[in-house]
Amino acid sequence: MPRRGGLHPLALHRGDGTRVRTGATHVVVVSEDAWNRAMSTAICVPVYPGPPAVALFHVGLGDLGHADVSRALSLPHDVLGDVLDELERASLDDVARAVAAYLDLDALAQRRTRRPVPMPADPPAARQKGIHWADLGLEERKRVLVLSPDERNAVAPYVSALYVTSRDKRNRRAWQVPAAGGWVITGDLLLQPQRALEHRRRPTPARATADEMAEVAVGVHGVLRA
Repeated sequence: MPRRGGLHPLALHRGDGTRVRTGATHVVVVSEDAWNRAMSTAICVPVYPGPPAVALFHVGLGDLGHADVSRALSLPHDVLGDVLDELERASLDDVARAVAAYLDLDALAQRRTRRPVPMPADPPAARQKGIHWADLGLEERKRVLVLSPDERNAVAPYVSALYVTSRDKRNRRAWQVPAAGGWVITGDLLLQPQRALEHRRRPTPARATADEMAEVAVGVHGVLRA
């Protein structure tokens, strides 16, 4: 089982067995160990060699390189290689707090009203709190709730999102929040390409409420222990 703070090599492979090159040398696990034990995924942040080119969304880790918190996502345990080392506590806390800041969790939890951000129309960009059908490949679609802030969504080719499911499962009740017409799983963080989101045909409801997002944000905070 991956443990919080563990540094792992990343071993992503395509269906034909060839390795996917991501540029990241490692990932660091930031999700709490209770989630990691109970579920088959862990929230990870990729670590790249060298100092960060820009400070925004990047956390310097000395000789290890830097962590890019804008690319935090949940990965199956079986794509993580054997643990190589553990990140020191202070650096781990810095990374977890940076993920929370990137996702705007404090503002969501406190129900702050943010100034609207102009969003591109062609191609359209997803907005925070929006609920979309996401094409996951192999003719599979699932509902997702957009968590990343609009300042990022307006310019990035991907969004951070969480699954919305209609099934209430006992083994994940500590990490699911009733919202968006179903249950939002607060430890399953997706990095979803914008092009894979359906904009014309939206689920009902098509947007989470401020109260629902506050509960979701508190839940994600808990998984990150940030």
